Amino acid sequence: MIKLTFATAALTATLTASFSATVIAGDYLDAAAIRDLVTGNSLHGDYDGSQFKQNFHADGNVKVFIAGDRVYNVNWIANDRDQYCEYWGEEWGWSCFKFKAPVDGKLTAVKVDDEKSVYTWNLEQGFIDINP
Repeated sequence: MIKLTFATAALTATLTASFSATVIAGDYLDAAAIRDLVTGNSLHGDYDGSQFKQNFHADGNVKVFIAGDRVYNVNWIANDRDQYCEYWGEEWGWSCFKFKAPVDGKLTAVKVDDEKSVYTWNLEQGFIDINP
């Protein structure tokens, strides 16, 4: 593992963040860096053709709004395999991703069980309005 410090300027027009992260094979963030990056913040973008917005709470809850649908209460963790994972309940189970360090407010996520599924999402400081 290589220890790097990222200075990520302008994650959004109002966000300037610096964080220390361990980058593992393939330039992915470790679990501690993932937790530091998302806790108290939000993501929005496209996931398989559906627009979504989500806010990450420190207690492991994430509220997710999927356009044309509703708000979901989901659980999230950054696990010991340096993956960001969300638990969508018994119907859909776990969904896990590897995160790369954000660049210009964009976070790249690679789905763990399908490395061809690569997503680029917008990272925002603080919570955003996720109501329909």
